[in-house]
Amino acid sequence: MGCRNGDVYLFILALAIINSLFDTGEHAVSGSFSRRVLSSVRGRGLKDPVNEAEKALDKGKGKEVGTSEIMAVGEK
Repeated sequence: MGCRNGDVYLFILALAIINSLFDTGEHAVSGSFSRRVLSSVRGRGLKDPVNEAEKALDKGKGKEVGTSEIMAVGEK
């Protein structure tokens, strides 16, 4: 005896887990195509948020960088 529409519930659960990883950070999801699809599902357009952030940082319009990130860059 199984759950009715169990495959749909399993798909929803998997999508929720992937979406929560995407909330943690865009870098948590590997693959440009996967990030684009998740961004599109969230209504942000079919853009790779990691590439967009890198472009913004190159232009000097990016988000503020934390001190731990500065120290990590300085150690290289």
